[in-house]
Formats: sequence, C-alpha cells, structure tokens
Amino acid sequence: MAGDWTPVHDRTDAEDHYVAMGTSGNQFKNAPVIGRPMATLVHSVESGHDHDAQPPV
Repeated sequence: MAGDWTPVHDRTDAEDHYVAMGTSGNQFKNAPVIGRPMATLVHSVESGHDHDAQPPV
C-alpha cells in the first residue's frame, strides 16, 4: 500500500509478476472489481505496451 493508503495495481520488477494490493479496510470491498483492469494491464504489458511511458486514460 502506498503511503497515502491508496491501493497499488501494477507490474513488479520481477518478470511476469503483477500485484493488486492494498485493498484492505475501506478498499476491501473493491477487490473483486479490480480483476478486469488488472487483466487489461497484464494483457497490454505482455503485448509490449509500456504503461509507464503511456498510462491508460
């Protein structure tokens, strides 16, 4: 979790590893909804998109 208590949904420095973490407390109920954007992120990055240079809108 970030210092401001915002969940982190991102790839890691480890190859082929992604995280959706920090959904405890007030964000816990949102955890099931994160699957779709995480799937989009993984598919996009694994297809060669650099989401750090050009994040989704």
